[in-house]
Amino acid sequence: MVRKAKKLLIFILLLAINSFSKEEIFQRGVEYYKEGNYIEAIKEWEKLEEEYNDWRIYYNIGNAYVKLNNVGFAMVYYERALKIHPKEKRIKENISFLKMKLKDKISEEPKNPLRNTLEEIYNNLNFNFVFNSFLIIFILLNVLIFLNLLIPEKIPKSSVIIFSFMIALLILMGIFLIHFWQKEKIMYGILTEPSISVKSEPLEEATDLFLIHEGIKVKIFEEVENWYRIGIPNGMSGFIPKKVVEVI
Repeated sequence: MVRKAKKLLIFILLLAINSFSKEEIFQRGVEYYKEGNYIEAIKEWEKLEEEYNDWRIYYNIGNAYVKLNNVGFAMVYYERALKIHPKEKRIKENISFLKMKLKDKISEEPKNPLRNTLEEIYNNLNFNFVFNSFLIIFILLNVLIFLNLLIPEKIPKSSVIIFSFMIALLILMGIFLIHFWQKEKIMYGILTEPSISVKSEPLEEATDLFLIHEGIKVKIFEEVENWYRIGIPNGMSGFIPKKVVEVI
């Protein structure tokens, strides 16, 4: 019993030390940032980014890169912050501000209003919310079926409507869950070089298709040795070297 208590005490102490160390590193970064020493601020915060997947760390690193006028890496860290906390307005505002500074003003492929509405709903959904809702409806549906089997009387018309509605909801939420799963598999990256020619093949001597510039967000379709096949918002695609892209 005494050994267990000692182990628990040591564990609590280690947690406290670790938490204090994290806060100390974070504050050192803040002080460097206030002094205008943005490179040192980034170095301090980068010590935390792997161990602590915290949007505020990514957001601060992004701010420091903005001060250094490094649009590419600023966009990388804002996008990483947004991935963790998609509802944070400050991140969205900073990304919008940076987009105005980009050389590439690429419009997305036109979408119909219905698709835009559905995408807006989908982007605001949370995986846990959809999964829990799916589970609750599934359990309720099974309870209703079980009750109807126990009571072999005429099933009221209202029950048929409820069954149909719940089955439709289950199918819809199942589709959303599949989309969430697929969304997690999609990779995006930010171009961190001043500019790069997108190639027709994963070869240096391949034909140049078009030019893209620092800060543009690309979709990564596949990896071919030291190359990525990427796509840009207007639907154009091609190959660029992996070393020029930072995956979000």
